[in-house]
Amino acid sequence: MKQSPPGTAEPQLRIDAPNTQDAPNKEALARENTERGAVVKAELGLRGPREEFDSEKSSEKIIRLILENPSIAAQSIANQLGLTSRAIEKHLSTLKAKGRIRRVGPDKGGRWEVLP
Repeated sequence: MKQSPPGTAEPQLRIDAPNTQDAPNKEALARENTERGAVVKAELGLRGPREEFDSEKSSEKIIRLILENPSIAAQSIANQLGLTSRAIEKHLSTLKAKGRIRRVGPDKGGRWEVLP
């Protein structure tokens, strides 16, 4: 190791062990930030990403569009509802899993059926 000339000090690298007393404070800050974010979203009328996919309103709109045009494409639904095609695919997947709709025929040229 290189010696420093007398009277000069080189900065020393110091690694401290994690302070376990800070852990509860970090958790409290994270919880506070999450709560604050939820309040701001509610005040602005915003919804989280998960709420968007679970929205019954969007699902009902999709079913209405399918009833109007059984051969409608997912991209067309996305354009009409102002959602991404990926969001529509997730809605369609959820509706199929719940037994509300099914696809008859091939991907191209097929049609949707709304089940009772």
